[in-house]
Amino acid sequence: MKKICYFKKIFKDFDSKYKRNKWIKLCICGIAITLPPTKWYRAAYQMSVWVAIVKKHFTSCNMLARVLQYNSQQGNNKVNQAIGFIVADRLNTYLSLFTRLKVPYPISFHCNQNPTDQVINRGVVLVSVHLPLVKAAVGHLLQKGFNIDAAIAGNPTKGGKMAFWGTTLTVNTILADSYSLVKAKTILSNNGCIALMVDYGEELIISPNVFHLAAKTNAQVLFLIPYLNAQGIVEIYLSTPPYNICTKTEHIEANIADLKNKREVVFKKYLTQHF
Repeated sequence: MKKICYFKKIFKDFDSKYKRNKWIKLCICGIAITLPPTKWYRAAYQMSVWVAIVKKHFTSCNMLARVLQYNSQQGNNKVNQAIGFIVADRLNTYLSLFTRLKVPYPISFHCNQNPTDQVINRGVVLVSVHLPLVKAAVGHLLQKGFNIDAAIAGNPTKGGKMAFWGTTLTVNTILADSYSLVKAKTILSNNGCIALMVDYGEELIISPNVFHLAAKTNAQVLFLIPYLNAQGIVEIYLSTPPYNICTKTEHIEANIADLKNKREVVFKKYLTQHF
């Protein structure tokens, strides 16, 4: 009876932009009903690969446009060379649906370092960019004991909580508006942790505000970059920027350049993936 309720949850809460893709809902429901949660991730990954290869079309988005722009700059104009990104983007969608069932399920991860090693006696700003599976990566950090007090979001849910793929753990959200940095400053001044994505617009410009905020509160900045490899493992790269306390404009520019470079590395990996 409990599994029958999966249909209601997935069909009721499905984002409006996916309303025409009812087959996706049926596939996710079928996986959730016929397989145990321990096998959901692998099934979703295989479905992502099959769909991306067979259909070879996708919903346009700013990030994919940026990947293809990078592809063109490298002298390649074949859209299917971005198939790695398409697989990751589809998998991100499927995992978000499983998470709405409020049943924890394992995801294959590999992190370059223990996230709790970054916990220090001062505030922490967890910074990422708009790449697929960021919420899966953050969920992994939470499960490993990394504490996040609030996440800044452009469109927070009505309940004021942000969910993360694979886990039932949630984080309080702060609406991204003119007051969000003030609220974040309060959290960081009390040695708390905030999470946010710092790129915006069609060109995915990286905002410098987070580096100013970290400098004012003496907070540690931590970059998080997720990447889905061809074996279906979500690789998580944690790193600190070249300048944690930015006292000069050059320091902020160097940090932004470092984050851009990390994003470009992921683009290049997705463009060279083969399935």
